[in-house]
Amino acid sequence: MSSVVSMPEAVQKAVPVEPHAKACAVCHEAFVWFFPAARRRSHCDLCGKAVCNGCLHNEPLSFQEFRMCNTCRATSLPRLRGLLRYPWFHGRISRDEAERRLRTDSSALGDFLVRVAPDTEERPHHFHGGRHSSHDHAAMEGADMPLFILSVRNTPASVAHFPIRGQEGEYFLDRTANFSTIPELVASSMESDMLDRSAVVSADTHFPVCPTCTAALPTALTGSSDNHGDNGDGSSHQQGGGGLPEFCECGARLASTAEARKIFDNIGFEYLHHATTA
Repeated sequence: MSSVVSMPEAVQKAVPVEPHAKACAVCHEAFVWFFPAARRRSHCDLCGKAVCNGCLHNEPLSFQEFRMCNTCRATSLPRLRGLLRYPWFHGRISRDEAERRLRTDSSALGDFLVRVAPDTEERPHHFHGGRHSSHDHAAMEGADMPLFILSVRNTPASVAHFPIRGQEGEYFLDRTANFSTIPELVASSMESDMLDRSAVVSADTHFPVCPTCTAALPTALTGSSDNHGDNGDGSSHQQGGGGLPEFCECGARLASTAEARKIFDNIGFEYLHHATTA
């Protein structure tokens, strides 16, 4: 697949694979025949598993509408849209974990990352610093939690979290501009100096368990700490700090590539040079 394509040309809808399931594969609640409608049985168009209506979201993909379960929406959709290749994409991590990554000793103002909001994260009622009318706020308060969140180190003591609204073809941070893809939105924000440097996971970071799903992780893997192979979608099997793969199966970034860490450090050295010579 070309490196400039954000999603594959064709994705086929899955055939239901659990015709006799009695409970939702995501929330594990038992299906009902009538009410509430959110508990009625359906299935995910991406993985085919039996899922209740309440755990499904409509997402455009391959020029058609897909009903995706929360799990596929958080893990498979970013991969299909090519986001795993970008160093600023940290996948499915919490607000607290994003702030930890953006408030390290080596971080600076303007450092940022894009993440997938966990299902349990509190729904934002406003944009931090956004420009909206009261009508916009009222409309958004009743909306679903946005899938993607832009987290930015905006002051020495704080990190701002901006919901990325919309969907493929019309993403936006505020009503002043729409973007076809999230990479286009990020590139435009970097050009306007709202964003500066992609946050990275330090090579010295060792996760005993995944920060999102708490699955146990290997303390070391055989081979070089930065060997990798291409997955065919722009992402890789790359191993970073502690020999960990770039992403956990739950979608959380566990390591950054050596190239991403080098760029992060080089920009940091430039900051330091300008500060000492100014």
